[in-house]
Amino acid sequence: METATERTTVLMTPTEKKTLEANARQTGVSIGEYVRQSVAAYDPQQAEELAQLGVLAKELIAGNSHASAALDTALVEVAAMRRQLSRGRAV
Repeated sequence: METATERTTVLMTPTEKKTLEANARQTGVSIGEYVRQSVAAYDPQQAEELAQLGVLAKELIAGNSHASAALDTALVEVAAMRRQLSRGRAV
């Protein structure tokens, strides 16, 4: 395993730094080790695919909402038709 000898300075917001520190603490490693592991694990192609999946998920949710509203409307119309049919039989 290669020895870490290079330094990099990264500017971040106080909130980002707190998140970084908390994530490193939660995983039981130093901030430096957490950053090294994160860099090694990062896959730009996978990140793009996850972004695309996010878009598809939003579209799916919107489509489901639209379909649910259409079904609700159809159920109301069916109930109204059943009432009309039942009145016609009672007459």
